[in-house]
Amino acid sequence: MIPLDRRAIAVGIVIIVAIAAGGSLVASSSPDGLERVATDLGFEGRAATSHTSPMPDYTVAGLPPTLSGAVAGLVGAGVVGGLALVAGRLLAKRT
Repeated sequence: MIPLDRRAIAVGIVIIVAIAAGGSLVASSSPDGLERVATDLGFEGRAATSHTSPMPDYTVAGLPPTLSGAVAGLVGAGVVGGLALVAGRLLAKRT
């Protein structure tokens, strides 16, 4: 296993935060591929609404749209990073 120093980890976290928060500012407002196909085939209105999302359409209620997208990106990156960390610790070989 390659040892990482604290500085490398800090730089990585700064890059991840910049991409997660800044990426929402340049993201396309066009529908994604699945939404586009649903629109083209005429069944976008038939989506199941039996569940609720904590951040529908990558927005956070009560925040301005620009800030809302950045916060949603940060939350998503945090959740994925946390899951990866937990999975890595569970799957790491014990020495």
